[in-house]
Amino acid sequence: MANEEQSTLEDIAEILTLFSKGQKVLGSKEKFKDAVSRLIVSSEVTVKNYESLINYILDCVIHEWRKHKIKKEDLLKPNKRGEVMIAKKMAILLVKQQIEIGNEELSRYFGTSTRQTIHKIMQEYSCMNKKYNEHATFIERYERIQVKVLTFIKSLK
Repeated sequence: MANEEQSTLEDIAEILTLFSKGQKVLGSKEKFKDAVSRLIVSSEVTVKNYESLINYILDCVIHEWRKHKIKKEDLLKPNKRGEVMIAKKMAILLVKQQIEIGNEELSRYFGTSTRQTIHKIMQEYSCMNKKYNEHATFIERYERIQVKVLTFIKSLK
């Protein structure tokens, strides 16, 4: 019994250490909880559901940018500018966070030039701050779409 209790205490200590490191890396408890939640949910998504999940994410992004009349094809073509590029970044961010997919494969899917582009998008998001108007708008849109995506993933079970 003592060995079992010791093992449990070691597991708890390890979890707290990971929590502390995750919070430092992501910058806040909320971002860490969001990351853990996505990890749990993404483990429930099977490979056969990837395509429908990606399509749902693209549809949500298109709906969020409806006043700009963005089409799905716009998000998958290279070298777009302005609002199309911002919407494309949103789609890439959401897909990357929900599906275990490599940067190279994701960059090919979205027609970006290199896997570094995906890495840069992920870095930009991690540095965003709601204090800045442009960032706040992006984060608010992200959070609205994220709720829809998580609900959709739960419906796939």
